[in-house]
Amino acid sequence: MFYVVRYGVCFFFQAEDGIRVAQESRGLGDVYKRQGGTNNGGGSGGNSATGAAGNIIWQGAGGAGVNSGVSNPGVVPGGGGGGSDDVASRAGGAGAAGFIVVTYSFPKLSSPTITTNPICSGNSITVSGTSSEPNGTTITLYGNGLPLGTTTVTGGNWTMTGLNIAGGVVLTAKASSTACNYSNPSAAVVVTYSLTSIATNPAPNNNSFDVCYAGGAAFTNLLWDVVPGATQYDVYFGIGAVPGAITATVATNTWLITPALVANTTYFWKVVPKNICGLTTGTAQIWTFTTVAAPCLNYCIPTHTTGVVANTISLVEFVGTQNDVTNNSGTGFPDAI
Repeated sequence: MFYVVRYGVCFFFQAEDGIRVAQESRGLGDVYKRQGGTNNGGGSGGNSATGAAGNIIWQGAGGAGVNSGVSNPGVVPGGGGGGSDDVASRAGGAGAAGFIVVTYSFPKLSSPTITTNPICSGNSITVSGTSSEPNGTTITLYGNGLPLGTTTVTGGNWTMTGLNIAGGVVLTAKASSTACNYSNPSAAVVVTYSLTSIATNPAPNNNSFDVCYAGGAAFTNLLWDVVPGATQYDVYFGIGAVPGAITATVATNTWLITPALVANTTYFWKVVPKNICGLTTGTAQIWTFTTVAAPCLNYCIPTHTTGVVANTISLVEFVGTQNDVTNNSGTGFPDAI
């Protein structure tokens, strides 16, 4: 018996006597006997797809064909085929052909711009912008980093319509021509809230009939609660009815009454909040109040002899007396609390 080593794998062959007639053979075996394919070595590698070594037969198992450099391009072949259990085919089948992998490096596209200003929240919003990239370049609009839709560049401009965007969302846009060729994000634009709320909680209270116009605790300013998202307020103020024209526009939730209030007069007023997107879509409430007939008096500040600092009443309005007890005499007490 002897061994043959090929491609690093040992093959076992039996000796034979050369007699071809089975009955006369000494039974030492047949070198052409079919052997298990699992004992065969790797087959020939496939030819490389391109390059200087295109006609070389590579023996054994090889890797997938790749581009191995400018000086030796495409010469690594595919892997060898598996060995056959037919002794005549022990070299194995042909390996897969090698191939070259080419990686392209694209320059980044120019970032687009968002030109719509302001962008107000709501339904069916339109957002437009510009791009220096050629016609057909894809523009993707993002809201808080999530894609909202795509459009294409036409003549250096792009427009996206029918968007539903909430206030406070941060918009950016990117240009792209392939999956690998795209731009950096545009400058961010924050969507402005379109106002729907109205002013509430007026001071003086609605329908008040005892509002001081002068003296102690006289009203000099109108007040209301802040409306979220409002940057200005249109104030309408008049006697007998709300005027048709704006009386004043203020940036805060208060207005100095000008001219000052007068006695025994009924006033009407309303406040309409607004911002860069326009007036609120809510309907403003109309408020009213009536002033008293005479100036309100300040309460007399007490004199203290004990040195104790007192918490005192700031305003007492004298409207008469009532005596419904039979014995109203007694020792008085200071008003210090």
